[in-house]
Amino acid sequence: MADPTRRDGAGVATGNVSSFSATIPATTTVGDHIIVCLMYANSTGANIPTFAGYTALGVTDLSATFSVKTFYKVAEASDAGSVISFTWSALQKAAASIEVWSNVDSVVDYAATPYTVAGTNFPGPTVDDAQGVVPLTFYGNRATDPPAPTVPTGWTAGASAANIGGGATNCFAAYNAKASSYSGYEWTAPSATAVLVASLGLRAQATGGGAPGTFGDTLTYSMNRVAGTLVNGRPVLGAQGAANVWAGTSGLGLVGALNAKNGTKGLGIQGVLNALAGTTGLGIAEAARRIEA
Repeated sequence: MADPTRRDGAGVATGNVSSFSATIPATTTVGDHIIVCLMYANSTGANIPTFAGYTALGVTDLSATFSVKTFYKVAEASDAGSVISFTWSALQKAAASIEVWSNVDSVVDYAATPYTVAGTNFPGPTVDDAQGVVPLTFYGNRATDPPAPTVPTGWTAGASAANIGGGATNCFAAYNAKASSYSGYEWTAPSATAVLVASLGLRAQATGGGAPGTFGDTLTYSMNRVAGTLVNGRPVLGAQGAANVWAGTSGLGLVGALNAKNGTKGLGIQGVLNALAGTTGLGIAEAARRIEA
């Protein structure tokens, strides 16, 4: 099983503006998971943010003036270096951490904890998954010139961003090695109020020769399986080559070959794999595992 691997990250912060935009790292590769954690000074009456093509994991309000909302997407070719944007209905300050990870099957066990009492230690929500996940946690603080926190002991810092002035916000990411459960970890900071900590788990893609519908094969394996190009149970072609063999095409990209097989045009990799599998909403690897030859 290939563990989730951090590919890149980026942070973006804005002052009081009517719109928010951020650039996805140019290193993003098809099939990566893009996770966007947005901490924002949610002025009363402001609309809840959304980004086209992204799935919202949840929104948590610490109060009427500070919120966190986290999104994710399985990357397509057009996502590398692309700009995501959102227009507020009222002027806002916001900060976001963007994390890009490979070898991710799905995002699980998302939760967020608000803190309204002044303190210096801020525990993150428990992240549990019997299969084992890489935990990813985000810290945000709304204050006048909010100080940078210290990541939990033993964790590695990810992308961060902060703005300044009254009602400013920051957002910091950190991650750790794969495990079945994480609890008791704490962000630390100088005395702070209005703190939000959001955490999630990144479930690994599997490797090997499992049967369709089990946690036992990768996209490459699945494509070779349906194309009939396994030798001694092992794939001999890359996912793109196997997809072309299966579709009866030549020289098409992975998504193009899958659309040709499905008789469609323009579907992204996650959508076309779900269509071929007769499923909806599954991650790339899981949908591929469900496809019958």
